[in-house]
Amino acid sequence: MSFPDTVKALKAEGLLAEVDAPLSPDYEIPWLASRLAESTVKALLFSNVQEKSFHLITNVYYGKAQLVFKEDVDGLRERFRRWLTLFAQFPADHASKLSKLASLAWLADVLPRIRDSAKGFLQSTSFDLDLTELPALRHHVGEEFPVIKNPVVVFQDREAGTLEVFSQPVQVVDEKTLLIHIPHRTRAYRLIEDVARRGGTLNVSVVVGAPPYLQLAAGINWIPWVDKYMLAGELSGLPLELMRLDNGMYVPAEAEMIITGELVPGDVRPEGKMLYEDLRLYGGSPMPVVRAKTLLYKPSALFYTSITNPLLSDVASLKEIEEKLLLEFIQQHIPSVIGVKYIASDAYRTMIVALDGSQSVSALEVGGLLFSINVNPYLDTVVVLKCGTRCLESMKDDSRVLTYLISSLQHGSILAASATPLDDVLRSERKTRIIVDATSATLENSINDYIEGVKDVAKLTELYARLSQELRDAQS
Repeated sequence: MSFPDTVKALKAEGLLAEVDAPLSPDYEIPWLASRLAESTVKALLFSNVQEKSFHLITNVYYGKAQLVFKEDVDGLRERFRRWLTLFAQFPADHASKLSKLASLAWLADVLPRIRDSAKGFLQSTSFDLDLTELPALRHHVGEEFPVIKNPVVVFQDREAGTLEVFSQPVQVVDEKTLLIHIPHRTRAYRLIEDVARRGGTLNVSVVVGAPPYLQLAAGINWIPWVDKYMLAGELSGLPLELMRLDNGMYVPAEAEMIITGELVPGDVRPEGKMLYEDLRLYGGSPMPVVRAKTLLYKPSALFYTSITNPLLSDVASLKEIEEKLLLEFIQQHIPSVIGVKYIASDAYRTMIVALDGSQSVSALEVGGLLFSINVNPYLDTVVVLKCGTRCLESMKDDSRVLTYLISSLQHGSILAASATPLDDVLRSERKTRIIVDATSATLENSINDYIEGVKDVAKLTELYARLSQELRDAQS
């Protein structure tokens, strides 16, 4: 399903609300979208964005995964399991080999299909290009530049032809300049380093309103060998439509708009402060500059972006799906893991891992696996606990999850503490990665000693952040 098809499906199901009042993308739209999301899961189409050339749509995925992806999350997980199985160790016996080869032949049905031109797109180039006409959002007065949240970014090594597809925030600096947030310890960062050693440059495309399955696949960065275009096809069951641009890049043909440009390694500037899901501003680190050359856009294109909200946003909903796929991957290595959960209100720096207790697995082994696969470039805390069905259900409640975390920090054991290299600390003062073994903690009985019945997520988040920092200070 393409992005326009998704919007049409949402409208047909009564899950699209249009707001035609004149509103600014600076503060007004993000504020209103967050307030509306408290009472509805409808996608929000803002058709009168002040001083901008495009309509804006957000909350396309929030609360609507089954409709957008044509099936429930368990169906996506089953498709993902099949993908992982295809690339598992090749079997030795003849019958299993035939089965594996048949599966690999089936994989050819979801290989991307290529177009040779950008047919159907309008184009702004050279003097016509003005990226400030895009309704990128500012959530906070402290944000220096408007931000495109949740785009799909494509890097291409001009010399080797290597593609890297991922999703990170993009700041609109001026009419023809973008800043892309590139964390250290990511393949995108390593690709820039590789190209820099050869004195080369990167072609860049920022895709806005990508096909939903590619949007999901772009956020999966913990499997180093994965081809995101093929993964999007596998998850959807249909090949992804790509088109070849004049610079040789392959980008999704069913996108709403595509900004193309060039990245020269070493061309950096301090990143403007951005609001993150812990509702704090981070920035100032040098980030790569992209010199935009072309804007391709469909007639009547919608500008898609997520809002920044720890619970009520597209990013939050896609992360919930990613948790299920990550669980499938982890269970291939540690079967006794029965649940994983990012803590969005901690800006995804903390993850809870639940064990069923059926096997003798150490918290150190679990935490070490998550850090080794770089499940999230900013992950710095893994809390491991033993958890039954009731506990897993309660992990859907953010305030309940935070009480588990706070209790774990008070009653768990710190198994490992490693200093984070300074240049990796791009948005956090927490310079130590820790693994917390809370498998022996009686969390149900100890919570009230430290929470005293507090249910407010903001207060619990503040308490967790304070205890987490105190814990790190004690380790140093």
